[in-house]
Order: sequence, then structure tokens, then C-alpha cells
Amino acid sequence: MTAVAHPSDSLAQRSAEAVLLVLLGLKLGFSVGSERLTIQSGCFVNVDGINRDNRFICEVYCRIGKLKPAQLHKVASDVLKPSLLLT
Repeated sequence: MTAVAHPSDSLAQRSAEAVLLVLLGLKLGFSVGSERLTIQSGCFVNVDGINRDNRFICEVYCRIGKLKPAQLHKVASDVLKPSLLLT
């Protein structure tokens, strides 16, 4: 019996994001990987790509199809993550 993916399953997007991180690392000449960073207040931030030696942080977002309103907010909040980490 074949399992049917839930309509909100994001496996394709997550897989594409992983591939993009590998390709980005090849382009940059150093690897980037995800990490949970704890900030001074004790809260944490999950970043998609980080390389501490090269002082590099990035967020990756892949979408198949048109963005939905909640996804627009996710992209906007992801853009703010690096600025939060710099404070």
C-alpha cells in the first residue's frame, strides 16, 4: 500500500532547500549547514545555513506554486533573522 502525502506536506520544498544549501556551499567554497543558535535573551533561532569560520548565515526558502499569505509572512520573518543575530 502506497502512502499518500498530506496536501500540506512540504517534503519537496525541504528537499529542494537541502540541495540549494549544498550548491551554495559549492559556489562559496565552504559548507553551510543548519543550526539552532541561542541568543543573549536565552531564546533560540533556527538558521538554514551557517558557517561560523566564514561568518556566514543564510536563509533558504523554496516554494512550488503560488505563495499563500502565511508563507509571505514566513519569508518576511526569515529575512529578519540575520539582523536579530547581529544585535
